[in-house]
Amino acid sequence: MPLFHVHGLMCGLLSSLRAGASVVIPPRFSASQFWSDFISYRCNWWTAVPTIHNILLSSPLPAKLPNIRFIRSCSSALPPVIFHRLEETFKAPVLEAYAMTEAAHQMTSNVVETRLPGSVGVGVGVEISIRDEDGNEVPKGQTGEVCARGENVTTGYWNNEKANKESFFGGRWFR
Repeated sequence: MPLFHVHGLMCGLLSSLRAGASVVIPPRFSASQFWSDFISYRCNWWTAVPTIHNILLSSPLPAKLPNIRFIRSCSSALPPVIFHRLEETFKAPVLEAYAMTEAAHQMTSNVVETRLPGSVGVGVGVEISIRDEDGNEVPKGQTGEVCARGENVTTGYWNNEKANKESFFGGRWFR
């Protein structure tokens, strides 16, 4: 993921460095170079958008697949068919996440033990609530809008009261 994108910057780079991991940053994504770099730098996971996952599934695989701890997908909905193809092809769990720049990237994620294709999992470091058009929490199983609040969620947009009014319920739940 490019570092100008919050997915690449926060998940790919900064969270990895914070965890004490090494990070490989190629000058650009290249499907023909991906496996060579992955193997030579002894990588054990990657994060990407569904389009890149699909490209990797359509590209030649290395003769011997490396040991992959997990594959992370974010920034767009991952079709369940791609989820299953990734897990079957690479013999690694796929973790889907839901994120936004306004929440310093990640808001929800699947975990290895309870991942479900087509689901972005549970709140991570934030509270998640499903709310109706008036900002009231809806009963479980009812349709509504995903809202989040937490220390990593912005408290508002600078100098933009209109956006703040449209983007928050009660000044605290980010829509």
